[in-house]
Amino acid sequence: MTKFKNGEMLMVRGDLRLGEVYGNLEFTSEMEAYRNRIVTIRSNTDTYIENASGGYLGIYYHINQDEGRFGWSEEMLQKVSLF
Repeated sequence: MTKFKNGEMLMVRGDLRLGEVYGNLEFTSEMEAYRNRIVTIRSNTDTYIENASGGYLGIYYHINQDEGRFGWSEEMLQKVSLF
């Protein structure tokens, strides 16, 4: 079950560090422009990838603002209060 719903507005955390892994996804230099920005969930994916240890990538999200280009983990996003 996903933590966030499609269409939900969230904020990309401002304390994300370049090259660090959050929920099996690396925060890259191309993603830096979205720090501290309010974004909208476009879609989500629950992915299982087979590897030597059994493997599971987990749930990750796509956002409208980057046209779904990057995968964003739950740990990279946070709920915001707009009021």
